[in-house]
Amino acid sequence: MRGDFDVMADTLENIKSEIKCKVVAKGRKEFIENIETYLTWYRNKEKVHSVKTPSGLRVNYPADMPITINEKLTLCFELLITELDKLGLL
Repeated sequence: MRGDFDVMADTLENIKSEIKCKVVAKGRKEFIENIETYLTWYRNKEKVHSVKTPSGLRVNYPADMPITINEKLTLCFELLITELDKLGLL
């Protein structure tokens, strides 16, 4: 399951990178920053949910973490698709 989310996040990052210059040129830098916020959240989720134990750090995700990840990455995808459409790239 984790690999699927990693692939999805990598794909979203690639799409964002491809359109970043065009979006910024249209004065929508805040859109890119919003997308980057979602992707940064995903990339840093292990740090946020790490707990110190006597044997070292352990990642302790909430039970609904897969649902939360799916919702945030899907929202990111939908925003990127909308932007691709606005740019006439679909």
